[in-house]
Amino acid sequence: MDTSENSSSGLRQRKKRARRAALVESAQTLVLARGLDAVTVEDIAAEAGVSARTFFNYFDSKDEAVLGLPGTDIDADVVDTFVAGGPTGEAFDDLVVVARALVSGLAAYKEGMKRSMALAEKEPSLLSQQIAWFDAQKATFAALLEQRIASGAASADPELGSGLLMLLLQNVAVAWGREDCTRDPEQVLDGVIAQLTDLIPPGRSPA
Repeated sequence: MDTSENSSSGLRQRKKRARRAALVESAQTLVLARGLDAVTVEDIAAEAGVSARTFFNYFDSKDEAVLGLPGTDIDADVVDTFVAGGPTGEAFDDLVVVARALVSGLAAYKEGMKRSMALAEKEPSLLSQQIAWFDAQKATFAALLEQRIASGAASADPELGSGLLMLLLQNVAVAWGREDCTRDPEQVLDGVIAQLTDLIPPGRSPA
């Protein structure tokens, strides 16, 4: 791919992220003002200046947009390298690379994450959507691990590996929110990993 194609692809991705962010902000602002039941997909789309059809290019439901949970699109190079058994060849270290790729984009959702936490407390019905989101991401990561195993690069159970990755991401989200999203999310991830490796030191055999 030449430089112009890379530039064009990058521009499209930035526009998509900006439109998604606008939809999330519109959804959260409206629901904070009116309440969840009083806001429709059409209201959100109109507030963001797009059609309802465009809304569904980004979200499957109103609740998903209101929560504003960040997407888990990983750079194709990161995915390809992981599936092939890289970049280090050590399963845990490679999972951390994937986790880092995911949390690196969290900073862009700082204000949205704050509103999301406030809404989750205000609208308890959103909890089921949060759980469904985590389950869907866990399934996505398990599929990546299955591909890695199929390539002969790993033998760890996909459910266990994807569960560990989600544990890292959940703890980053909780810790980041607890400190009002002030630090770089990757620094928060480093802290979570340090705690985990302190609990289970590398090379430790089961008792």
